[in-house]
Amino acid sequence: QNRCATDNKAGTHLGGGLHTDFDLGVPSKPEPNPATASTVDKMAAPWLVQDVELRQDCPSLEIDYKDYFMVRQKDGLMSRKYPNDAELLAFGKKRNKTADALAVLCTKECPWGRCDPRHVGLDELPTNVTVYANGMRAMKTSKLGDRCHVLKASKKKKGKDTAAQHEIRFAVGKREGTLFLSSVIILI
Repeated sequence: QNRCATDNKAGTHLGGGLHTDFDLGVPSKPEPNPATASTVDKMAAPWLVQDVELRQDCPSLEIDYKDYFMVRQKDGLMSRKYPNDAELLAFGKKRNKTADALAVLCTKECPWGRCDPRHVGLDELPTNVTVYANGMRAMKTSKLGDRCHVLKASKKKKGKDTAAQHEIRFAVGKREGTLFLSSVIILI
């Protein structure tokens, strides 16, 4: 018998109160249709995916779900600004004006070390994965632990990067390949 009362709303205690108005993403099964917004000005954002197999019925038991972002070869070029508008509003616009921002991307952990057969890693950049940060193509990364990578641009940008938000574009070139990201971190 399930003793946990649920109302199918997501919630978090961020800022001292329960907040239920945020994107839950799409379920991992069935997989969503390919993204449709792929024009130069308006690109689809990487899919926010709920890992339905790891979800529990009782939100008080596990509020930090292991959801992830997904970019598939069939979706084409996808783009998102980090931090998004809500994160910028919640966490402020302060930044270190003397240093360039660093983009750190972390891939989803493979359960029991067994990755999805479609898995494409960031170590496959720039051959099977293409990443642009603020219009600059990343040609390689510096590995940070087992799953995280710091992006390195193709060339040094002139001047300091003082933007509060950073656009990161992703594309997967490997046929049927999929990039699974657990985190996109901008250090400013």
